[in-house]
Order: sequence, then C-alpha cells, then structure tokens
Amino acid sequence: TMTGGTLNSKSGHVFHVTNTTAAINLNGVKIDNSDSEGILLSVTNDGWSGNENTATVNASSQTLEGSVIVSSEASTKSDSASSLTLNLINASTFDGKIDDGNGGDNFGAVDVVIGEGCTWNLTGDSYVTTLTNDGTVNKGNYELYVGSGGGSGIKNGTLKIGEYTYEYSYTDKVSYNGQKIKLTDLTIGGKKAGETLSGNVVFKTVKYKNNKKAGTASAIPVFKAGKGADASLKSSVKSLNKSLKTSPLQFTVKECTLKSDIISGTASYKKSSGKWSFNLKAETGGTKPQKLKYGRDFTVTEGSYNEEKATVQIEGKGNYSGTAVISSVQIK
Repeated sequence: TMTGGTLNSKSGHVFHVTNTTAAINLNGVKIDNSDSEGILLSVTNDGWSGNENTATVNASSQTLEGSVIVSSEASTKSDSASSLTLNLINASTFDGKIDDGNGGDNFGAVDVVIGEGCTWNLTGDSYVTTLTNDGTVNKGNYELYVGSGGGSGIKNGTLKIGEYTYEYSYTDKVSYNGQKIKLTDLTIGGKKAGETLSGNVVFKTVKYKNNKKAGTASAIPVFKAGKGADASLKSSVKSLNKSLKTSPLQFTVKECTLKSDIISGTASYKKSSGKWSFNLKAETGGTKPQKLKYGRDFTVTEGSYNEEKATVQIEGKGNYSGTAVISSVQIK
C-alpha cells in the first residue's frame, strides 16, 4: 500500500506477481518507470510449483501507465493459473493494454472495474474476462475483447440491413481439433442460423473458409428476405450478402497444445540409425483422436536412451504447439 509520493522503477517491471496472492493499493502515487519495455505489471507463471498467481490492484486518484501482462502459460514445473482484478476509482486513469505479453492466446482471467469518472485509454489490443464500466473506455484504433481468459475472446459488432441494425457476437479464438471449426455461439440480432430476425430478415446459414487448420478463418453469414418482403429490403439483403463475401467475420483457429496426458500410442528408437518412429494420437477435443504425423505435426526436440528404455520430447508444429514427453520408448 502506498499513498502519495513517488515510486521509481529503473529496471524491469514495476510490479511482478508470481506464485502468490498480492494486493497492490495505490492512492495518488507518481510512478516513474524508466525501463524501456514500459511494463507496469506482470502476473505470470514463472515455473514455481505451488500457489496460483493472483493480483488485485486498487487505484484511487491514480494515474497508471504501461502494459499489463496476465499470462497462464504453463511451464515445465507448473500450470498454475494467473488472474488480475483491476479497480479504478476516484478519477483514476489507465493508459495501457492488457494481454499475455507474447502475442499469444494464454490469457489469464482479468476483471476490470472502471468507476464513475475514471478512464481507460487503450494503447494496444486488450483482453479481459469481465468489464464493469461506469466510466470511459477510449479504444482508439485498438480492439477490446471482453470474455477472454484461457485463450478465448468475444467479438462484438453490428451489421445493417435497411433500417435495421443487428448486433453480432461470437468467440473469435477457437482451438484446432482436427475437424472443420464452426462458430457454434455466433448470434446475430440475438438469433442463430436458421432463425428469423426482426424486420422480416432470415439468418439463413453460415459458410466458412480456411477453417480446417490453425490460422485465420472466415465465417460468412448468409441472409434472405422473408416472405412478403418489398424490393427495398430484398436489395439491402442482397447487398449485405455480397459485402460479407469480401469482408467476412474473421476468427482465429489456435494450435492445439500438445501435453503428455492427451497423447497415446507407441514410439521406438533404432540405435543403428539413430532414428525415431512414432504411432501417436492426440485427444484434441473433437469427436475422435487425431493421428500425429512426425515432421508434419511435431518434431523431436530431445531424446535419451539406455539398454532398457528411452524417452523423447516432442514439440508441436503446424496445427499443434507445446511440448510433451513420450516415455517407455521401445529400443530396436
């Protein structure tokens, strides 16, 4: 807890929370951060096994500047979760962004409360689990994803047909599972595909592109005018359908993270040639396990063997990321 005065930070993050629960109470403190990275706060898993990484920041009459990192990326020693609650009250301001610090999708849980008269000015795309906003959020040219945490975010926007404006919502980050990825939670005007919107417009279906692999995929909603629609409405529907073909809704298919507990199968090592052979499958969350192909889906990062047994560590590639250790490998 600090009230008034100046807090000088010359190197590293101003605040760093790992393997503990911390409450940071600031009231009218001038924070002078000289570090070139400009990290105000990081709540991360540093590999310590044990407690979760939990921080609560209470800012009153306070100016906060810099990036905030909240990452639940697992390490080789721990997969403890990270979380942050940020409370702004009494005309406090926050000029910064909140993400996982690596441009990835390992966001921890973040709850932001912006009190009356308080302001958050985004300096980059930000990801929060919940947002209670009784003040002001200035997004500028950046996106604020509400509903993030564990790698997913909720994308919101609007589509206009004639005199009607429909709000849409969907999860814009979905993990690869070996199948065609579809936005099962996509709603437009509060309706799902196959239902009729207000204004006699039918949300007919959704077509997809590039949704069979990790990367950026597209969802193309298709509409039609309802029975008895006039020429103006039909024209508006046709125009939106055409526009969505060239400017579809986009979402990210994330790599499936390989872990030892989702992989089954056999592996062998041939001493004479130094070659590894694999017959592995991964439980990716789809309807059936996915066969992993050596060289396409994973590579060998390290391995060891003796006369009795061998182990090998593999690293995902392509549609997969992360590492896993395969033990009890057959030696030939």
